[in-house]
Amino acid sequence: MTFRLRILVAFLLFFILTTISIITYYYQTTTQNEQRHAVAQLQGNANRALSDMERFIDERQVEIAAITTARVWFDNSATEYMNLRLIQYRDITKAYDRISLVNRQGIVIADSDGLDIGVEADCQCLSRAVQETSGYGMEVSDDLHSATIHIYRQVFNQQGSPTGVLIARVPFTRLSELVRGFDIYRQEGLPPLKVEMIGSDGLLLYSNAGGKGVNRLADDWPTLKGYLAGINAKGATDLTVESREQIMLIATRGKDGSGRQTPWFLRIEAPKKLLFSEAWQHGREMVIFALLMTLLSATLIWFTASSMTHPLEDLARHARALGRGDFSRIGLLPQRSDEFGQLMESFRSMAQRLQKTLDEFRLSEEKFRTVADFTSGWEYWIAPDGSFKYLSPACERLTGYAPEELLADAQLLERIIHPDDRVSFMKHYTESLAVTVPTDAHDELEFRIITRNGETRCIGHVCRPIIGSEGEYHGRRASNRDITERKQAEQEVKRLNVELEHLVLQRTQELEKTSHELAEFCYAISHELRAPIARIQGFSTALLEECEGQPDRSRCYYVERIARSSTQLRTVIDAILMLSRLSRAEIHCQQVNLSAIAEQLAGEFRGAEHERRLQFVITPDLTVNGDPMLLRICLENLLGNAVKYTWKVDEACIEVGREFQQETPVYFVRDNGVGFDMAYIDKLFIPFQRLHRMEDYPGTGIGLVTVARIVERHGGRIWAESREGQGAIFYFTLEAAGGLSA
Repeated sequence: MTFRLRILVAFLLFFILTTISIITYYYQTTTQNEQRHAVAQLQGNANRALSDMERFIDERQVEIAAITTARVWFDNSATEYMNLRLIQYRDITKAYDRISLVNRQGIVIADSDGLDIGVEADCQCLSRAVQETSGYGMEVSDDLHSATIHIYRQVFNQQGSPTGVLIARVPFTRLSELVRGFDIYRQEGLPPLKVEMIGSDGLLLYSNAGGKGVNRLADDWPTLKGYLAGINAKGATDLTVESREQIMLIATRGKDGSGRQTPWFLRIEAPKKLLFSEAWQHGREMVIFALLMTLLSATLIWFTASSMTHPLEDLARHARALGRGDFSRIGLLPQRSDEFGQLMESFRSMAQRLQKTLDEFRLSEEKFRTVADFTSGWEYWIAPDGSFKYLSPACERLTGYAPEELLADAQLLERIIHPDDRVSFMKHYTESLAVTVPTDAHDELEFRIITRNGETRCIGHVCRPIIGSEGEYHGRRASNRDITERKQAEQEVKRLNVELEHLVLQRTQELEKTSHELAEFCYAISHELRAPIARIQGFSTALLEECEGQPDRSRCYYVERIARSSTQLRTVIDAILMLSRLSRAEIHCQQVNLSAIAEQLAGEFRGAEHERRLQFVITPDLTVNGDPMLLRICLENLLGNAVKYTWKVDEACIEVGREFQQETPVYFVRDNGVGFDMAYIDKLFIPFQRLHRMEDYPGTGIGLVTVARIVERHGGRIWAESREGQGAIFYFTLEAAGGLSA
């Protein structure tokens, strides 16, 4: 080791030891404070979520208390009227799935869904609800597929005596939405935060991790019970359990305002990589800063040592030149006539022979470097002892460091590896050097480096062992390619996918909001028009009674026209309201026999049109998967149109059947009626678009629109074929249950 190198190493050791001591102290101090702050922030978020859930329950209890004060519950109102009021309360609040009024014997006397009237209520908390003035409880269905929070309050008559209980059911999914605020901890490339809501009986009610699903016994429930017992014994509300890889937080709310234990708690599993990412990032930045300072100090010390040792090196310059093979300086040797001159002459002769040998070697080496030095990647050859035997010039283009610097500093390769990838790279580096047998396989690895100017690049690494002609092991050959642009392109694709998913979700929410507003508008308009139309009908009836017996029949004619028009308007409004309800109604799928429904409807049409000769041809056993009520409305409209448009035919023939098109079942309704012009097929499924005169074929103009809406909600499609005077045929398909939209 030269004098200059000894000075450099001494200063570097002193600087590195001092820097490590300062960084260690600062890192431990700052990261511990930041880690404690991160844990406290996580506890605050958990308590805030539990507080939001408790406030949600309190608000629902206040709403139920307000509903029970209505006079409708103790003035012997009709069941239909009480059902209507319950429906209004449910739709106004939009927080309840169902509201029921139960008497003190447990019998349902009113229900927002019109179900179980006169039947004993199916509610596990009923006995407690009859005894307590108000409260709530959580129940899980027998098949563990859904959880419901039952909020109840007693109903009193005017004398102050309890007459029953009002029970409102809140789906637990609405409560679990309050714990989704932990998505702020999500970071790209880091393990996610796991949030679980668990009932007091150990049932997993919500989890953001997916996996095995919810409504099952939580993992490690016996251990969790022990933790909960410890929390209750200490009178605390949360507990933090730290392991090597993660921190688990168990958060409860203790007892609610009524003194009851809250029937759920939160378990949050936060990977330390995610929770302490900022703290660790500060540590990495300090390490990088220290490395840069070390490199800067090494450079300064190198130049300082060079200026100090230059006179000494100048003395040995000629000797080193000869040692490097610089034979041009041989001619500069002084001519002497003594023994030193003879020695110098022998040295010249030896140098000339050596120069000839070196020229031959350089020619061979030039061929090798022509192939190796002009590759686009960074190539190197590592000897079995871990030292570099060759580094291609592309090393400087990729890393910013010349091959000579890597050859001079054995630790430089490890230092330029990104801190997050350093462990995996060094493990690969050590294990690959241990492979000393011939093999055709090659090892691949991707890692990041930090170049001289601080830029981070992604490297694709491939290496394999070098085995000599006699089986001796010569080390490892590696090839490194810059794949930064490819990685950036992959990240850009991921980012664009996330933006696209967000845009689709936003558009879907806007569409759902618009649809909901349109449904509310149709419902409001139809209800606002019912009362004026009823008054018009009443006044027209009174005028008709006054016109009886009068000689002037023109007034009676006008009044009759008003009465018929108001009746037609009321029919249209009812049809619009039904169409709006069909668009929002929940679909309950089951096996439906279309043939049986068609036979029943055919009998009804024969009875209503007993003076006509109607022939119905119905294919038996047409079984589909769908909602029976909606499919009945669909067939009723199609068969009703067929009956209406065949009234001019002496023998009307209406057929209901099925055929297969490309192995897909297609159902149809065919008639031999008046038909229509296919040029106007685009207007067929548009509301209030008629292809025939109203005077000849009366109707609301939205029957086929209703049919199309039902078919679309079942995941199918509908189309028609016809010729004027030759009847019409309507085709429709129905998808399987998995394709239905609720």
